[in-house]
Amino acid sequence: MLIKIRKYMKLHGFFDNFESNELKRFTNLDINKKKIIFYSENQNSWIIFESIINELINEHNLDICYVTSSKEEPIFKNNNKKINSFYIGEGISRTKFFLNLKADILIMTMPDLQTFHIKKSKVHPVHYGYIFHAMVSTHLVYRKNAFDHFDSIFCVGEYQIEEIRNTEKINNLKSKNLFKSGYTHLDNLIKKYSTVDEKNKNIIKQKQILLAP
Repeated sequence: MLIKIRKYMKLHGFFDNFESNELKRFTNLDINKKKIIFYSENQNSWIIFESIINELINEHNLDICYVTSSKEEPIFKNNNKKINSFYIGEGISRTKFFLNLKADILIMTMPDLQTFHIKKSKVHPVHYGYIFHAMVSTHLVYRKNAFDHFDSIFCVGEYQIEEIRNTEKINNLKSKNLFKSGYTHLDNLIKKYSTVDEKNKNIIKQKQILLAP
């Protein structure tokens, strides 16, 4: 029954209308509340953004906009009044969001800005920031022009900074703002396992082997 309802809603454009209304709600939001925008392509981005957003809110008292293409985002369970969240899907509403964006800063974990379907704003000089969602090489894993159009990049470590600088030199690209910021998901894991209770302490101390491709 639920599947039939979803098919009916999709057939009659319910989700398209909802995403369009969410985009209107974002557009009508006070400009002072959307200076810093976080864009999430799926629910996995939250584990990267969470600690950064919390610090911006708690330490700097800033308002944050969280725009996502996923209905499963943990952000929708967050009641913090300093966070304005919006669901815009992956279709025309997302395209309009990027092309007509008016904000000071947009931070995302999606690479390939400007080279595929995700384009820069045509109406405002937005500053685009990228945060890595993986601790990998910038040129062995990603496409050739994956980071060329970002203004600032938050790097996991010195190796990524060196790779990006060399890429800029080889391809005669404009120098970006590069910051060695670590990897927030790893920080979360370290924090989690450093506060384990006495009952599980011995299990954590045991040697573990991970087999992975």
